[in-house]
Amino acid sequence: LVTLVKGQPLALLYLAKVPGTASPVPFSSPSRTIHIDIVEDVTSQLRVATNREGHYEIGLPLAALRWQPRSGTVYRADIGLLRGRDGQTTQRVYWSNKATAITADVPSEAELAPRLWGKWKVE
Repeated sequence: LVTLVKGQPLALLYLAKVPGTASPVPFSSPSRTIHIDIVEDVTSQLRVATNREGHYEIGLPLAALRWQPRSGTVYRADIGLLRGRDGQTTQRVYWSNKATAITADVPSEAELAPRLWGKWKVE
């Protein structure tokens, strides 16, 4: 997750399932709670570029994502954009997962749905 907080970039890596995690991070609403095993701040490794038209380019080393892709391998993956204002998400837009209309329930927003992801082939 990459966002701006008080005008400064913040990058967080969510690791959903990590064996041996003692204190997973809760994401709660009045109706339910889900847990993400690790939420790690990787902001120090984030690179951001922008131009005068307001276009952004973000970059993180694959090592920051704990990902070592192998050439020729197909991975289930997705990438998306959260739009909002004043700390409220108003729209979630993803490349593959189109079931993203919920923007007012923290567990639903944080929950991973690999069955709705696309396929990425690493070359």
